[in-house]
Amino acid sequence: LALLVLAVLGGLAFTAIAWLWLGGVLGGALLGWLALLGAMIGFVFGSLLVGRAPTQAYLALVFAPAYIGWKIGIYAKMMLERTPREWVRTQRSKIELLETPAESGVKK
Repeated sequence: LALLVLAVLGGLAFTAIAWLWLGGVLGGALLGWLALLGAMIGFVFGSLLVGRAPTQAYLALVFAPAYIGWKIGIYAKMMLERTPREWVRTQRSKIELLETPAESGVKK
């Protein structure tokens, strides 16, 4: 969702700059971006209302701009960094699964 918000804010900023530069020609596009941003905000708050989220969930949204900024920094670093990263598999312990009655041929 953070990337989607970032994309919408980028589109809104680009359209607003173009709108100012072109003298108000892109008013419809600007309203479209604003409507999309409003719909996203409505989606988030509507989901919290439907899910009967506690007050702390609403208060946590105060940190959303900082989170998006942090995420932008991570993505910028990933794009600008030239050294290739390799994937290192995490060691896991062996898990033994129990057979179900259907697998063992036992009938109920």
